Amino acid sequence: MSMALCLGLGAAFCQSLAYLLSRVYGGGTQRLLILSHVIMGGLALPVFPFVLPAQIPDFMIYMPPLLGASLTYLVAQGSLLLALKKTEASRIAPLLGLKIVFVAVIGMLFFSQELSYLKWLGVIATTTGAWIVSARGESPHRATVPLVLFACLCYSLSDLNINILVRLFTGMSQMKASFLSVTMIYIFLGALAFPIAFAKGFLEKEDLKQVMPYSLAWFAAMLFLFSCFAYGGVVFGVVVQSTRGVMSIVLGFIVARAVQKNQLEKKIGTMLLLQRIFGAVLMSIGIGLFVY
Repeated sequence: MSMALCLGLGAAFCQSLAYLLSRVYGGGTQRLLILSHVIMGGLALPVFPFVLPAQIPDFMIYMPPLLGASLTYLVAQGSLLLALKKTEASRIAPLLGLKIVFVAVIGMLFFSQELSYLKWLGVIATTTGAWIVSARGESPHRATVPLVLFACLCYSLSDLNINILVRLFTGMSQMKASFLSVTMIYIFLGALAFPIAFAKGFLEKEDLKQVMPYSLAWFAAMLFLFSCFAYGGVVFGVVVQSTRGVMSIVLGFIVARAVQKNQLEKKIGTMLLLQRIFGAVLMSIGIGLFVY
């Protein structure tokens, strides 16, 4: 379990780092989104042979959930990157925990799921934590909250399609099927992004060099996360991953104090820092209650 904890914390840290690195990149959201998926598609290719099953289902069977998972994830990632260009990563990362609210609503509306009192308590705790994180300090850009909420909705829809895709790969462990599904998504998006990047003239060496840190951090986060799922289970991994909110807040505080006149994070006082950490921890507790 200690290995699973380390892997989960590694995933949370790499995601927090990726959020910050997206603000470092100055080439625009569209360029970052396209080039990062070209790179991550290339990184996924060497992994693919190790998770490929002996027999893959018929193309038309797994294509709909693959398309659904890929495109909703891409829209979510684009919305998140737009939000990160407008507001500090330390303000946005904790709010991604609101995804469980959309998971709950989708489950009730479309799958007739009934929520236990613990799940309801988790939703309330997560929502309250999000309010605490955002209650004080300078107000974020007016477009930030709608963009983050839309990203949470699309991430939820992507997760739903990934779950369907994973279930299609029978005869292999759920974890190997999960790695296969995610690898296919990144390869598909990389193949989709490459001709667009070529047509737009984005494939210059300097462009790729500037996008590489964000791409490596995000892809590493995905490898850590699914390795955590393999060692500790999905529920444990989701809970540990939610610590990215706390990590982003602390990382933002350190960057704001260490780097003078930076445009990445704004300085905040100790009391506001503690309030945001408390809110992020409350959201993690809420997520834990919901997934258990």
